Amino acid sequence: MSIRIYPEYFNDVFGPIANPGSSSHMSGPCRAAYIAHSMLGEDVVKIEIYLDKRGSFADGFGQMNEDIGMLNGSYGNKPDSEGFFEIKDTLKAKGISYEFIFTELEVSSHPNAMKFVLTGTTGRKIMLSANSIGGGMIEVVSLNGFAFSGKGDYWMILVFANKTSAEGYDNSVTDYIRKNHNVLAEGISDTRNDSEDTVYGRLLWYAVDERPDRKRLSVALGTEEVYLLEPVLPVVTTDRKKPQKYSSVTEWRKMAETGNKSMYELAVEYEVDASGWSEEEVAYYMRDVVGKALCRRISALYEDESLLVINPFRTIYHREWETSTRNSRLVNGVTRKAIHYMHSAQAQMRDVLDIPGPMSNGAGYLFSVLKAVSEEYDLPEEALYRGLFVAASFGAMAYTNTEPTGEIIGCAGECGVCAAMTAAAIVEMLGGTAEQIENAASFTLQAAIGWPCDPVPGGQGTPCTARTLFIVSMPQVYAQWAMSGAACTISFDEVLKTADAVGRSMSDDLLCTCRGGLCATASGRKCAELFKKSREQKTE
Repeated sequence: MSIRIYPEYFNDVFGPIANPGSSSHMSGPCRAAYIAHSMLGEDVVKIEIYLDKRGSFADGFGQMNEDIGMLNGSYGNKPDSEGFFEIKDTLKAKGISYEFIFTELEVSSHPNAMKFVLTGTTGRKIMLSANSIGGGMIEVVSLNGFAFSGKGDYWMILVFANKTSAEGYDNSVTDYIRKNHNVLAEGISDTRNDSEDTVYGRLLWYAVDERPDRKRLSVALGTEEVYLLEPVLPVVTTDRKKPQKYSSVTEWRKMAETGNKSMYELAVEYEVDASGWSEEEVAYYMRDVVGKALCRRISALYEDESLLVINPFRTIYHREWETSTRNSRLVNGVTRKAIHYMHSAQAQMRDVLDIPGPMSNGAGYLFSVLKAVSEEYDLPEEALYRGLFVAASFGAMAYTNTEPTGEIIGCAGECGVCAAMTAAAIVEMLGGTAEQIENAASFTLQAAIGWPCDPVPGGQGTPCTARTLFIVSMPQVYAQWAMSGAACTISFDEVLKTADAVGRSMSDDLLCTCRGGLCATASGRKCAELFKKSREQKTE
């Protein structure tokens, strides 16, 4: 029994809405740690976090708030929790110990692999290993040493059976849970993927559509080895989820052209099918949750600059930009205004949340452009939200057919995909055809193929800001190019496949490990050394 999970908008693309930091290095790890905390089922007193010494977290650890995210989740906070950046003080005040251990992590070969070992107030101890797979999404790969696969999209009941459990125990557990819960998926794991020996013989797991009562289950099943995993995604999987409406842009466009529907209308239907929500609920979440968060994100810097978190390694040049472009003919119109909004979108500000898309706060950069286009053309609000739905569906197609993250396919998977989503949205907003919408996205992504992911620790946002400028300055060019009737001979799906293949052919040094690309330059290494010394001084 199983429901096929596939990418949708509010879990994968425009989510998680979170405190400032990397979506794959902070939000995803926070979610994974939060699931570990929910499995523990009680207050934590000791936190041990194991990371691969050759993985993406090793070099530059802390520059993207990795440690903050992991500790918050382990404590029981989600990525959007208040007091997020005071977590170390909170743990110290409560006497909760924590340790980050860089070692050879055998449980997973993913560059963003993590292993959480949490000890609770009663001495209860759990182990959870997971990968952060981009855009704040995670994949749990191991529970107390047993192979497992989950993304935090169900309520999950776990029962660890003793090696000496009586014959028929598994069936009795399954019968009871089926009788008392709506079971959406279930399975058994007896595969060990670590060397730790325990009394467990197998793991029985059951995905259900509502919160179970752990204590009642424990009494009914006659064992304390009952655990729960809490869903961390805004769209929780239920039996209302339908099969994926389309899995490629080619299929989506064909459906629009042959079915007498716009790509926007189909994009809305896609999310209705994926979430099980009504069309009204989907529209509400896009406008009043995602939309309002985006509006605050791109304006907060100019409304209350006191919220800005001062960071000597990341300066925001918003005043300089306003002054230098006031009478500029080099940069004006949509682009000047989009970069104005971009400065607020990229600023780390207290109580101002980020919205991925798919890169960290990528939706903020995307929205900076769409808002500028909307104002420049005096478009109705409805056009802006049509653009967001089309952009979200391009993002869902990226997640369906690749892993749009710097650790897997380089910055083409982040800045490149985000820019392509933006270009497609602009064409939708301006009334372009389905062909022009796809062409704009294809043109844009073509330009980003082969970009490494090489953020320089302590490097004033180098080269991330330079590539962010691509997101907010070039999509409008490619949108106009597409609407001019320029021929695009390669479909978006083919460009995405090529970006994936080229990205995966890069060495690990070029995939967000802070070892290659611009990080390997003399200036890059000097920045990294200064950043490392600063981090060490703060922890002394």
